[in-house]
Amino acid sequence: MPTTTQQSDIVERVKSRLAEAEADGVHLKVTGYKLDDEWLYIVVEPAQAGVRASDHAELMSRIERELRKDGIDQVLLVPALRD
Repeated sequence: MPTTTQQSDIVERVKSRLAEAEADGVHLKVTGYKLDDEWLYIVVEPAQAGVRASDHAELMSRIERELRKDGIDQVLLVPALRD
């Protein structure tokens, strides 16, 4: 199970990766995260109106694969909508 510091590091890594994607016109942001049953769920929402996080599932899936490649397992990016 990731420690609190490890969780924060993973979330920061995802935030950084999403920031890089802005150059390609993808505007998503991390709005929360939760550790549940040894899985880290990271909530991703659109950073701009008119964009659906689910439209960028490929990017989120790619980030998850990059994390697994680097030995960081059991992380899921969860697309969500603004309230």
